[in-house]
Amino acid sequence: MRPQIYASKSIEKYFQREMNKRFVKSELNIKCVPSGIIALGKTNYCFGVFDKDGSFVKESLSLREGKGQITPTASDIINPSYFDYDVVYLGNLRPSFGHFLLEHWDRTYAFLDEKYKDMKFVLVNDYPVESIPNFVTELARLLGMNAENLVLLNETSKFRNVYVPQQGYRMSEFSSKEFGEIYTKTADNVKKSFNFDKVYVSRSALKRRKTYGEEKVQRIFEKNGYHIIYPEQIPLEEQIALMKNCKSLAGCAGTALHLSLFMQSGANVIQIKRNKKKSDNCGAQYLITQTKGQNLVLIDASIEKYKTGHFDDYAQIIGVNNYLKKFFDDNGFKYSSEDIEFDKEAYDEYIQADKKIKAELGKSKLELWLLRRIVKWTSAFIPNRTSRKKFRGRLERFFGI
Repeated sequence: MRPQIYASKSIEKYFQREMNKRFVKSELNIKCVPSGIIALGKTNYCFGVFDKDGSFVKESLSLREGKGQITPTASDIINPSYFDYDVVYLGNLRPSFGHFLLEHWDRTYAFLDEKYKDMKFVLVNDYPVESIPNFVTELARLLGMNAENLVLLNETSKFRNVYVPQQGYRMSEFSSKEFGEIYTKTADNVKKSFNFDKVYVSRSALKRRKTYGEEKVQRIFEKNGYHIIYPEQIPLEEQIALMKNCKSLAGCAGTALHLSLFMQSGANVIQIKRNKKKSDNCGAQYLITQTKGQNLVLIDASIEKYKTGHFDDYAQIIGVNNYLKKFFDDNGFKYSSEDIEFDKEAYDEYIQADKKIKAELGKSKLELWLLRRIVKWTSAFIPNRTSRKKFRGRLERFFGI
């Protein structure tokens, strides 16, 4: 089912283009690599699987938008440590909850097959991190995995057999039924549940990248039966429990809405756009809802003075503009004239926050844009991808961006 869209024609066209790029597939394969080597290179994002002849196993690529990680070289697989047992390769570990849900836990559907259930599941520590983050071990526990079977690999190692599941989710390209089953099974394993049919996930209590003006918007949702939660303040298991019986989830674009992975088929997801530039994660949310058989509504509610992108660190603000008001009216929301009037206090707070953030960054948006272009254009002349990434990093540190 195509999403309902409340936005300008240009934003609507952008949403449509982003969604047209994506699809959901099924019947993923799991490749067996006898005497397989899981390798780590000398830089971040440099990892993958090699067979016993030293050939790279293309199924181990963690692709994103047509690009893969940096492939280790022959020198990275010399004299690896050997372990005489079978493992399932999960790719690398990025210590960010939203990205991990979508891009780093997507091969775990192998665990749902009895053949692999008791094997060790390997996450490559390329980032690196000191230990497996708590949210990862909690996801593993809730899926039913033995904690001892989740391994963080810190050095190139060889195993009796390495099983490499195909990617279950690829950002900006596809998702899979197998990927959705990971989260359905996890939700089924959570015994606790709540009876809130409608939930609003708020960003208003975030210390970083808070959305200004959201308190007033979420009060209208609350008046119309939505239970307000602040996901960062409650345990992950409770977040999942809240999703199990939720029939309508609303909130600003971002990680919190990815919790719809734990919702049932037929549920509604309402995503509020919080920035004026076209860049948005609507494609990622669309893939989630398509995977889970859910309905998606996209609303542009940004009223910011300075245009920002979805991932910008600059201040952002939403309000009851014409698009959000039309959504309320179309769906029978009750509100007063006071509920939808301009929130001057929040707007003033937003302006002050924007000034403070710009002062902290020490550069204007134009300066940052120009410096990033200089870095991109200059590094393009470096031939080797690994060398290019190192060079780009040095330039970014030099420019302070």
